[in-house]
Amino acid sequence: MAHKPDDKLRAWVRKRVLLGTPFEEIAKGIGINFRTLKKHYEEELKFADEANANVKGMLYKQCMDGNTAAIIFWCKTKLGMKETERRELTGADGKALNLNPVALPPSISREEWLKTYAQGIPEEEGEDNGS
Repeated sequence: MAHKPDDKLRAWVRKRVLLGTPFEEIAKGIGINFRTLKKHYEEELKFADEANANVKGMLYKQCMDGNTAAIIFWCKTKLGMKETERRELTGADGKALNLNPVALPPSISREEWLKTYAQGIPEEEGEDNGS
């Protein structure tokens, strides 16, 4: 059955276009494909350009009025700026980090390891500390 637009459908399409709804979604909403939408609603779809121009104009005005959020948005989307955090790690006295593999100690018992490497570390509750 051929699609027949009426005033109610045209108003519905126009409203969705002005709200920024993707054209494919509008077509799906009225049960047609994108090609049919373009064929029957060419005038309504032109409102997308007008809506985008209005929003861009409002964003520009907000930037010129000093709206920090608008300025940040503009810088990120139009100027390619981004927020990054950079951390540099250095070794002792600002020298390069030693990224060579560390030799592991030979296999020793837990008790020997604790005596040698874990001096001053409190034992977990319930553990037998040998006292």
